[in-house]
Amino acid sequence: MWKVLWCLALFVEAAQVGLAENIPATGSNVTIAKSAPGSDPMAVGKAALAKEDYASARTFFERYSKDNPNDFEALFLLANADLGLRNFAAAELGFRAALALKPDQLIAHKSLVIVYAESGRWKEFDAERAVVAAAEAAKGPGVTTASFQSDVIDVFEVNGDRYIAREFYQLAGHFHTRYRFVHIGPDGKILAWIDCESDDVDQASFAKNHPKEAAEGKRSFSLDSYTAPSMQPNGQQTQTHATLKFYADGEPTYEAVRADVIKAVGGKSGAISSSGLNAK
Repeated sequence: MWKVLWCLALFVEAAQVGLAENIPATGSNVTIAKSAPGSDPMAVGKAALAKEDYASARTFFERYSKDNPNDFEALFLLANADLGLRNFAAAELGFRAALALKPDQLIAHKSLVIVYAESGRWKEFDAERAVVAAAEAAKGPGVTTASFQSDVIDVFEVNGDRYIAREFYQLAGHFHTRYRFVHIGPDGKILAWIDCESDDVDQASFAKNHPKEAAEGKRSFSLDSYTAPSMQPNGQQTQTHATLKFYADGEPTYEAVRADVIKAVGGKSGAISSSGLNAK
């Protein structure tokens, strides 16, 4: 079954994957508030979303919104139900309707980013990401510039395997990660991840070949995969690393990175190199 509902706090991957990078669990793009039984008039619809019963959730929130047309939360959750059903056009209209009520609700813009990614509308995807970036930057230093701040920007499946993509606003961690694609198993556990990262050791070559761009602060990137750490009989945690591709001429677009990730996990491209790592 397709699972896209990031609003149920399923995304603990930032904490689990950031073992050596101290990446905190930034949570999810959306949170469904928990309410005491009988205290929330939308509890039935939220419960349906929690069970990933998107059709029932959509029916509930559609009816509720008709009676409460100015309720931002209801419109927003209706759009989430449509997204769960992969009704991208309806989801877009729903998030736009919610924004018409509360234009300052950044979470609806972040949700539109996912709508456009899943439907392959990259021009709109980039435009909506720019809206989010500008709004985050307006919050000022110490808020948006905090290390490791990220958002889920995409969810997709390859051969039945689910991947959740995050964008880090600042290059994060020791290897300066921009995007992280986390492979989630059926039990919700992390199996592996792929990072689009910008290792410092690669920048000397980039500066030599692209001095003007390097002087402007631009960097080269690579695509690297990591398995989840496993415990060995001797008590040592180990994991496997592989380099899948270099972007020697500068930072690639998300669309290009996504396509390369899909090729890699779909078995259509191999690793350039691989090695074992001792996980901390």
